[in-house]
Amino acid sequence: MPTGDTVSLITHGWHTDIGLPAEEASGPLVRFRRLFPGARTLVFGYGKRTFMIAPAHTIGEWIIGPFPGPAAIEVSAISSDAATAYGARHVETLPLPPGGAQRLSAFLWQAFDKAPDGTAHAGELRYIAQGNFPGSLFYQASSHYGLLHTCNTWSAEALAAAGLPIRPAGIVFSGGLDERVRDLSRQLTPP
Repeated sequence: MPTGDTVSLITHGWHTDIGLPAEEASGPLVRFRRLFPGARTLVFGYGKRTFMIAPAHTIGEWIIGPFPGPAAIEVSAISSDAATAYGARHVETLPLPPGGAQRLSAFLWQAFDKAPDGTAHAGELRYIAQGNFPGSLFYQASSHYGLLHTCNTWSAEALAAAGLPIRPAGIVFSGGLDERVRDLSRQLTPP
């Protein structure tokens, strides 16, 4: 039984992001509501740190992009819903089951690397840099990017953590995840 809470999968060609209405962010994740006052949607994108922070411009950079390495999370704040910001054909919004927004918030918070206990900034997110456009910031991720753990795998893990029947196993490319999410959306949408 849906609760009125939603999550959006945003597909940008080979890459996917997770969109969460700002008012649904809970627990420690509410810090982004304070950081981005007036944001209607918070968007979380995961990927290889070097590839996300300095987008590829040469064929050589594109070739080494998928190889394993440290990951980053880009947090973006937008003043509309995801479909309006990115275009409806690039966004699939799904209803969440009871507690889904809280579980998704917990998953997202755990995805950020934090300063270790016993340090001056214990528990704080590890900020990397300003994002690629206004209203976005890069943070260090707690996991590593790899050929079998891509942005699309991570997005599938986020949806599964929210309680949606999405199996992350085997998802590497955006097309596979997008197809599963669109099939699920058709199942969840009343005729």
